[in-house]
Amino acid sequence: MAASVLARALPGTGTTITVIESPEIGTIGVGEATIPPIIDLLRFLSIDEGDFVRHTQATYKWGSSSAIGRSWGTRIGTRSAPSALQSIVAPFHHCWHQARASGLEPRLNDFSLCAALGDEGKFRFPDADPGSEAAGLRYALHFDATLVAKYLRAYAERLGVSASNAPS
Repeated sequence: MAASVLARALPGTGTTITVIESPEIGTIGVGEATIPPIIDLLRFLSIDEGDFVRHTQATYKWGSSSAIGRSWGTRIGTRSAPSALQSIVAPFHHCWHQARASGLEPRLNDFSLCAALGDEGKFRFPDADPGSEAAGLRYALHFDATLVAKYLRAYAERLGVSASNAPS
């Protein structure tokens, strides 16, 4: 990932970028959960998101949660879901705090548009129109780390990055 960013950020500077890998330490091949900046990274690298998703077996996600022990979760996105309590679209946590301050006991998911869509098993890409309720949608990916490493290595090599094994 670092080699890809450097190669994209430093074209024409004469900078030589070499990835040094140890043959004894392989890529940990687990599913990796990401946060929205992964989409920003793909855009910076000018990587087609659809191509990346296909080659890395990625899935889209609105957040993360767990039901093991104490329930927890992270929500992605910046805007609130429209509701009777809120007539304007605002950061969802502000709306949730306002409802709690008013003596209500709201669920956080009732105020996060991304969480509400996730609860319904639905997905959509953000709208380009900044005035749209769906403009603040942010999403992330879950993917196979080994496939991502292979994808980014090939990408970096196309940009002139070389690879070398670490000396023993």
